[in-house]
Amino acid sequence: MMKSLYVVTAALSLVVASSGVASAAESGWVIRFHGAFVDSSASYEQVIPGEGLFEGEAGSGLGIDLAGEYRFDNVVGIEGSLLWASIDADFSLDDGIDRFTDSDDLRMGALGLALNLHLTSGHRVDVWVAPGVNWIDFSNMHIEHPDLGPEVLTTGSDFAPSVALGVDIPFGERGWAFSTGLQYMWAESKETDNPPGVPPIRVDVDPLFVQIGLAYRF
Repeated sequence: MMKSLYVVTAALSLVVASSGVASAAESGWVIRFHGAFVDSSASYEQVIPGEGLFEGEAGSGLGIDLAGEYRFDNVVGIEGSLLWASIDADFSLDDGIDRFTDSDDLRMGALGLALNLHLTSGHRVDVWVAPGVNWIDFSNMHIEHPDLGPEVLTTGSDFAPSVALGVDIPFGERGWAFSTGLQYMWAESKETDNPPGVPPIRVDVDPLFVQIGLAYRF
């Protein structure tokens, strides 16, 4: 339901943009800063010999991002970005007698590069799509079991493709704009220090970011 609402919002943004007022074609820099709501539907389960059924689930969280785009013309731009987010994660271990639960924050940092394709060339309101690639680093996860003691799920870094839809709506006369967008990443978190004989935990986090903030065009 929530993701369908995001898609509808994006479609309405395109309709608004198509009625914008024409503006002059210029190259130059655009800086964007967003706060973000993050949603992940990741889940995982694995039978651990001698311990029981381990389950994990990621939920929602918050993040921020800073991006700089160089626009070559009114259609094509290259954007570099830095993103940080924290996502709620819950764990459980069921040995058939007792069920243990715990939670931690899954934190992620991403360095991204995207090709921005602007769809409303010549209009005041700017709408673009951006296929991209990101280098993502996930934080380790900490679990405190009353009997087994503390355990750390170590994770590594990896590349993740992404796609984004963005909208800038100018206001005033000094280059400022209200900026909003959606970004989806195909991102996997993988355990890197798994015990011998136990397959590593691999989770498709696949976060969706709903971004709201400001942009400034130089």
